[in-house]
This record gives sequence, structure tokens and C-alpha cells, in this order.
Amino acid sequence: LDEVFGSTGASIGLVTMVMSMAMAVGNFIFGPLDRVFLSRKTIVMTGNIGGAASVALLVFFADHSVFLSAVLLAMVGLCGATYVVIIAHAKSFFPERLMGRGMTLLNLFGIGGVGVFQSLSGRVYNSASVRLGLVETYQVLFSFFGFALFFGCLVYALSLDGLNDN
Repeated sequence: LDEVFGSTGASIGLVTMVMSMAMAVGNFIFGPLDRVFLSRKTIVMTGNIGGAASVALLVFFADHSVFLSAVLLAMVGLCGATYVVIIAHAKSFFPERLMGRGMTLLNLFGIGGVGVFQSLSGRVYNSASVRLGLVETYQVLFSFFGFALFFGCLVYALSLDGLNDN
């Protein structure tokens, strides 16, 4: 927001707060859907496809307006709140005696993936910024995240459903 739009620290903080609030609201949206729909996979796929679409729109409208960027970033946060349903889905595949180890492994991969993507995104940004303009660099960065999310959706689509027993 600073580099593309020249936003102040206060407006960047506001956008960050809106995105984090959207993430919290997303938990209250996606969590209860687990009781409404039989398929956890459908809930997760819907949310993550929405997130991938939001990232794709960030690619195409990277320099359109601060407001649109803020809304799309908030949508990414909202849609990313499917993590709790992913964990519930995966939990259905662990036997009771391995539940603690299974949840620890899932959280390790979840948090570990964040760390890996922070490192990779820095490399993607640095590599793109050497040969591209500022907006194009962010388009490459958003494309990287969008393709990763889309690929994750494709892999997840191949998983068993782990139907909800509620």
C-alpha cells in the first residue's frame, strides 16, 4: 500500500486491522457452517476458491485503488479462515489414540507453511523487482500466492471428504 499508493502508516494499519477483523469474522462464518453442511470439504473449497479469486483480482487490479485493494485483502483474510474447518476435516481421519500427534503435525505444517511462504515470497519479490516495475512486481507476487492457493485447492479436491458427523 505504501509503495503503490503512497499510503500512510495509519492507513496501512487500518487496512491491516480490517483484514485481521475479517479473519476473525471468517471463523464465525466458516465454523458454524460445519454444523449446517454435511461436507467439510465443500466448505473449505468454497472459502479457498473465494480466496484464490480475491488474490486473482488483486493481480488484475493491483494499482486500481487503495479501497479496492483493502477490500480484496480483507476478502483474502475472511476466506482464509477456513483453516479451522480444514483441521476439523483432517481430525476425522486420525484414530483417537493418535489424535494429539495428528493435531500437532497438522499445526506444524500449517505454521511451517506460513514460514516457508514468507521466505519464498521475499525471494519472488526480490527476483521480480530486479527486472519489473513496482506494480508488475506485486502482480508477480500476488500471482505466486494465487497459484499456490489454486494448486492447494486442486490437491485438496482429491482428498476424501471426511463427512461431518453432526
